[in-house]
Amino acid sequence: MSQVADELFVGLPTVRQLLGTGELRGFQVGGRGLWRVAVKDLEDYIERAYLKTAERVATGAVSEEDTSTILSTTTAQWGYPLPSPWECRGRPSAMRDLRERRSNL
Repeated sequence: MSQVADELFVGLPTVRQLLGTGELRGFQVGGRGLWRVAVKDLEDYIERAYLKTAERVATGAVSEEDTSTILSTTTAQWGYPLPSPWECRGRPSAMRDLRERRSNL
């Protein structure tokens, strides 16, 4: 779960919530019920999140101020802005591209 949290830039409680609601697909294994999430399931979740965000932007539910705050935060943290929903729309490989860019830092 910590790898999923790292990829999504969120905490473990958020990942647990996503798994518990079924928003992020995963499964539990072993007697301790450890969670596992397949790369494909994580990429699918991210793709759905980008599409949902793009819809919110298109309807005006996300303000210009919201997006500029996110851009400045991610640029400061990673040295480059994260791809926008428009750049990744319809591109399931967006997460792989982002991972590759991060590993080259």
